[in-house]
Amino acid sequence: MTGRSKKPRWPQSAPKTSTSPLSTPGSEPARTQESAGAVKHSILIACWHTLSTGEFYNELGGDYYRKRDPEQIAKRLIAQLASVGHKVVLEDLP
Repeated sequence: MTGRSKKPRWPQSAPKTSTSPLSTPGSEPARTQESAGAVKHSILIACWHTLSTGEFYNELGGDYYRKRDPEQIAKRLIAQLASVGHKVVLEDLP
């Protein structure tokens, strides 16, 4: 041999300092597993409601909470405008 080392050329991974995969920043496998578990849970709940009520699954939509309480949305928007210095007066539409 010509003085070459038999060690691998790539760096070895650093030893873990914690046994919990959630405690290390940037722990991609733990986040992936958590999100997969959340999706599984959502599907399970949707299936349970569908089977227990006998109704078909109905997607509520992205604006479900906005349609649910429009007065609360109006109050929040008025507060946001007041915080930047605008006075808001609401009038009912005819």
